[in-house]
Amino acid sequence: MNKDIDIVVIENKYHQLSGFAMLIYLFYVTIIFQNIFALAATAFGIDIPISMVYIVKDILLLLIFSLVLASKRVYKFNRFDQIPLVIIIYIIVVLMVNSGSFYDQVMKLRFYMVPLILYFIGRNAIPFRKQVDIERFIIFLGVFYVVLSLVFIFIDRNFLLQIGMGQLLGEKLGYFAREDAVLGGYPINYYFYHDTGELTKRAFGALFDPLATAFMGAVLFFHLIEIRLRTKNKLAGLLVLGVGIVLMLTITRAIIAGAIIVLMLYQFRKTRIRYLPVMAIIFGVFLLVLLSLKGSLVLDPSSVAHIGAYTKVDFMALLVGEDFDPGEARGAESLYLTILKEYGVGLFSLYVLWVYMLYKHLRANFTRPFAYATLASMVVYLLASFTTEHWFIFSSGALFWFLLGNNLTVIQNDHRVGAIKHGYIV
Repeated sequence: MNKDIDIVVIENKYHQLSGFAMLIYLFYVTIIFQNIFALAATAFGIDIPISMVYIVKDILLLLIFSLVLASKRVYKFNRFDQIPLVIIIYIIVVLMVNSGSFYDQVMKLRFYMVPLILYFIGRNAIPFRKQVDIERFIIFLGVFYVVLSLVFIFIDRNFLLQIGMGQLLGEKLGYFAREDAVLGGYPINYYFYHDTGELTKRAFGALFDPLATAFMGAVLFFHLIEIRLRTKNKLAGLLVLGVGIVLMLTITRAIIAGAIIVLMLYQFRKTRIRYLPVMAIIFGVFLLVLLSLKGSLVLDPSSVAHIGAYTKVDFMALLVGEDFDPGEARGAESLYLTILKEYGVGLFSLYVLWVYMLYKHLRANFTRPFAYATLASMVVYLLASFTTEHWFIFSSGALFWFLLGNNLTVIQNDHRVGAIKHGYIV
């Protein structure tokens, strides 16, 4: 098939699949608003299990995934998709031979499969095939993310407790066997702990979790930066500032530090001296935020827990994986330790190889639309995942995994349709 005909086939395929865009919008709006709906149901005494509110996004994801399977005759299956397929088979086989309750097995499967399903949907449905489609989607989500996150910063926390937020969050924590991890009606990670005994409230955003809010925010942050640089869109510029403020207020140090490192590595180095003042301002604000915490920045309780996760692990057991004790909360203060504990070095090696291949490809295509944003988001997540598992958690990582698949296909097709060189990055 020659290039001209091939391009026509690509265009027709995209038009046939464009109906997925509305479902994708609905899916991510559901993720952003699900906690608000759950809080409203609690506040008004609506007698439904809170889990029914949160399961809506799971149902929507399965619906979208089923439609992709039903509508595609040929799936994208090149070198970037072979390893995820092996990972899926590996996970299923290990789950079949491991012991554990049905609920524990389902939660493990959900933890590892949701990212791959979202990647597959973005890769094959490609609902946002044009730069303008991606831009509108990101700005749309960015507006809700910033507005809702800032609104919850200003609402009095005692008022939220009075209308049932404590009950809601307690029930949510119960799903993960962490119902005792509460302080003053809120999860303990809603606070930054100082070695002096003082507490600083962390912003929790529309996702009702500082870490989840920071992880989604990081993806929005870098995509909005790229939109601003490519289009000079003023709203995108304002949203970059808004998302940056929310990230700072979550006091999620792994994400904040990772974002600054990525900005230095992939923008300042490539854009010469004109970005030096911007980098200096960002770094200065970051230091001011940290210094204002008036406590140890290294050995606070959170940092001690992260370090302890690495010092107490049985590294021999990580070679083949080990089951968690029944009733024990899943997770190991690190995505990498969690994978090693549950599936051993085999699955961990597959992920490392896959991520390395993706990194090399995105780095080689740095100037193509949204390769920078995808690469920057990935590197921030790689750094932050030394201290948390949120890259794989549903709400936290959902935006990244979908955009990874969608953007990767757009990047690969870009040279076939006629790549445009953007000189502002290189």
